[in-house]
Amino acid sequence: MRCKKAAAKLLDWHKQHANKPLTQRIDAALDVWDKRIVEQEHFAYYTDSGEWATQTYYATMIRLGEPAVEAMRKRAARANVDKYWHRGVYEIVLGAITGEVDREFVEKMFQGETFEKMLACEIIAAAGSRDFKDQLAAMVQSHGPYKRASYTLAVVYRSEAVSSLQKAQADDFVASCAIAELREWGE
Repeated sequence: MRCKKAAAKLLDWHKQHANKPLTQRIDAALDVWDKRIVEQEHFAYYTDSGEWATQTYYATMIRLGEPAVEAMRKRAARANVDKYWHRGVYEIVLGAITGEVDREFVEKMFQGETFEKMLACEIIAAAGSRDFKDQLAAMVQSHGPYKRASYTLAVVYRSEAVSSLQKAQADDFVASCAIAELREWGE
């Protein structure tokens, strides 16, 4: 029943916006997501299935590419400053589209709590930014729950990450797997 309601709602949305210009459709879609992100604090991080919301729900916006960038930058700039995940969702998608990160925002996230640090990792990985190796290596070597940093190092730095990943805590399964895979691939 839930799926039928969701499908009907989506079809109705498409009917209402089908003949509008692309920029208006993008803004209308972002209006829907803004509401969901603000209402559900950790929505930006995880969906019910445990995936990051950007991996599932923003895939369409990532595929739109450049036409969505301007609208997302505007949304990111006016996002609620007390809710970093709100802006962070846009920064992840913008990073995936443009290959760029807002360095000031990412550095601020590295100063925050666990979720903010994970958000920084996602932004860096999405953009493929190679500007934060020291911060990521420090997270990998800390005793915090920062497996996302191991993943980000491996994704962005490939074989260059092995020495940092080898310094990870013994219980960092992601680091162990990344080292094994990078070696197997000859990376």
